[in-house]
Amino acid sequence: VTPDTFEKHMQAIEESGYAVWPVPKIIDYIRNDRDFEEHVIGITFDDAYQSVYNNAYPLLKDKGYPFTIFVPGKHIGDQAGLYASRDQLAEMADNGAAIGNHSYSHAHFVRRKGGESRDDWLARLRDDIAKNQEWLYKKLDKSAITKLFAYPYGEYTNAMAQTVTDMGY
Repeated sequence: VTPDTFEKHMQAIEESGYAVWPVPKIIDYIRNDRDFEEHVIGITFDDAYQSVYNNAYPLLKDKGYPFTIFVPGKHIGDQAGLYASRDQLAEMADNGAAIGNHSYSHAHFVRRKGGESRDDWLARLRDDIAKNQEWLYKKLDKSAITKLFAYPYGEYTNAMAQTVTDMGY
C-alpha cells in the first residue's frame, strides 16, 4: 500500500477502537485458547523493505503500535535502498518491532530443484530457515526475535507446514 493509504489504515484502526497487540501475544492467546477481551489486530510486514523503516515505522512508533517484521537475512544490507539495514532493524526492534523468520534466501520453496528428492527438498527448507534464525541471533538483539515464520511469497505445502512446525515455529 502507499504511505498515504497506510496512514489511513492506522487512523481507521484507531477510530474503530481496535487494540494493536504484538503478533506473538496474539499467537499465544490462540494457542492457549484464551478469549480476547477486546477487538485486536496485529501488524506485520514481510521482507524488511526500506519502505517499512522510512514510511511505516515512524507512524507506528508515534502511535506506540507494536509490529512484526519477517526478515530474509540474505537480503539485509544487499541491494542498497531496497531493504532495511541491520541498524535500522535493530532500531525498530528497540521501538516495538518483533523480528520473525522469513527464510534466509527468500526462495520459492514450493518448487523443487530438478532431480531433488522430497527429503532433499525439505532438508533445503530446514537448512535455509535455520541459517536465517542463526543470522537473526547474530545480528539482532535476541529479545526482539520471535519464533514465528512467514512463508516467502505466502507459498507452502502441507509437507512444508509440517516441517516448519516440527522446527518449533
